[in-house]
Parts: sequence; structure tokens; C-alpha cells
Amino acid sequence: MLLSRRTLCASGVMLALPVRWAHASEPPASGPLSSGEVDNLLRQHKVPGAGLAILDARGSISAYGYGTARPSTPVSTVTRFQAASISKTLNALLTLTLVRDGLMELDGPVNRHLKSFRLSGSDADRVTPRMLLSHTAGTSVRGFAGYERGQPLPTLKQILVGERPANNSAIAVTAPLGRYVYSGGGITVLQQMIIDVTGEPYQAAAESRVLAPLAMSHSSLGQPPSEPIEGSLAHAHSLDGQPVPKGYNIYPELAAAGLWTTPADVCRMMRGVALSVVGGPGALLPEPLAKQMVGRVDGPSGLGIFINSDGTIGHGGRNRGFSALYRLELSSGKGVAVMTNIHDAEPALLALIERGFAHGA
Repeated sequence: MLLSRRTLCASGVMLALPVRWAHASEPPASGPLSSGEVDNLLRQHKVPGAGLAILDARGSISAYGYGTARPSTPVSTVTRFQAASISKTLNALLTLTLVRDGLMELDGPVNRHLKSFRLSGSDADRVTPRMLLSHTAGTSVRGFAGYERGQPLPTLKQILVGERPANNSAIAVTAPLGRYVYSGGGITVLQQMIIDVTGEPYQAAAESRVLAPLAMSHSSLGQPPSEPIEGSLAHAHSLDGQPVPKGYNIYPELAAAGLWTTPADVCRMMRGVALSVVGGPGALLPEPLAKQMVGRVDGPSGLGIFINSDGTIGHGGRNRGFSALYRLELSSGKGVAVMTNIHDAEPALLALIERGFAHGA
């Protein structure tokens, strides 16, 4: 239950600032989000487990769990899934807090801020954080495969230059600037830039600048995860429904793919974006900067988000054995986040997003 609330109404958006931003609840007894209906949907698409959270126009969050997180363990409202590329929205918020605080310029050369690595390739000195956030910097390496637990893990520098044990090629500018070409590699360049600008580990900067201010208390960027949260983690499954060896892969590419979180915390992040866009009190970002985040740069891309044909913004994510999706309706402040522990659950994700909005987001 919500303990107390301040309410903001601006630009037609009703948003709340509750002391507690979520409540755990059992799925509805009947209807499309009931355990029976969702369990049938998950079985149809061979999805072991799913978490779903709904952000309503007042800022309240309802969270539900379905299926199994790992053998004999049901999904709960605090089960953490790998967010995969949804991490890129968190990274955008983190990057924009540095712009907010005057530590860097959104349209200044990224190489100006990089100390331990320099982006190379044609026009690399013209690449800016805005280009990297919007996948318009022409950078290489679309995504990352991760590493099985127990395998040697590369350093961030080894990932950036494509040196073993990194399993990716070197990250460089290989395409013309200004055109949308999806690049997890470019986001990883920002990971290094944030470390160089703040003088902190990436995890620490994300915690102090985004996770703590948005009360995302069930989120972490530990790769590998810390032992205390091991029991709350969902285990990954391949396309045929078989468990991924050793439970899940490790992703040291934190900015692009490293977030462990819950659907409720994704809703908290969505709410942080929505509140900033309308300039609400306590907003994470100033309104003009937030509006740049959700504005189209090229193709479908804003800054760490995608703009959908239905007018919502959002992001999907897929790591080995995990897939997730969130959608946020800026005009109302309503949103839905769904996370699963199987490699590709797109039909189930889309169906649950639709059901979440219809239920009363």
C-alpha cells in the first residue's frame, strides 16, 4: 500500500511521487492477467517464467509473478532477471546526469573525455555521446554473447580493443556518422567514458546517480552477481526450454547488457523518465534534457530508448536465455514492463504488454 503521495499534473500527465512506489500483489483472480490465463500463455510459448509490472497514471506500481524462476522456485515480485539491452536506458539516464551536472557535453567529442581508451576509425574524433546513445555514431559490434560462469572474463579495455579473452571484435567507427545502426559496442564506449569522467567504477556511478535516486532497490550491475542476491536470480533457458549451463551468462559489458533487475524497478525507471519529461519536482533530469532523451534522432532511436509507431517509447532486451520488454506512454505516464527467463519470448512479451495496458496501466 502507498503510504503518502504528492501529485503532479503537467502537460496532461498525472504523476505521483509516492513514498513507496510499488506494492507486491497476487495476480488478479480472473481475467487476462490471472495466473490461469498467463500460465496458459506461457505454456503456449514455452516460457518457463515471467515477471510483469504495471505503472499507472498516479505513479503506483503493481507487480505480479508467473511460472518458475528456476527449478522448484516460482517467480516472485522480487525475482531479478537479466535486463539485457534495457540496460541501455539506464546507461542513457546515467550519461545524461553527467550532462546535467556540467561534467560533459552531449554534443562534444567523446574522445575528449576518454583517458584509457581512444575511439578509432574514420571520423572518430567527431563522435559525440548523443551519437553513441542513439546508435548514430557508426560504431561496430552489434551485441555481446556473454561468458559462461567460470570462464575467464575480459577487462573493459580488452572488450573495447577486441583482445582475448574478449569474444568480440574491436569497437571502432566503421560506418558513416548520423545514420541509425544499432551498436552495443558504442554503448560500451560510453561505459568507459563514464568511468573516466567520474573517476568511479561504473557500478558505483550508476548506483549513486540513478538506482538510488529512483529507488531501484532490487537492481544491480554486479557481473558476476554478488552472492547475497544469488537466491533472487532467475535462471536462463534456451529456445528449446532447456536450462542454460550454470544458470546464466556473465556480461561485463555493463552499460549495454549488464543490469539485473525486476519489472517493478523497470517501472520505477520509466517513471523517472516520465516525471523528468514534464519537469516534475524531484525529477532526475531537467525537462529540456529529458525531452531530448525521448526525441527522435534517426530511425526509431532516441537516447537510450526507441520510439514506437503507437506513440509509446520503450526498449527490449535479449541476453542468452533472457528476454524482456517495456513500453511507456508519455502522454499519460502509464507503462508496462515484462521480463522472462527464456532466450526469445517476443510473442509472449507483446501479449503481456498488451494485457498490462488493458488491465489498467
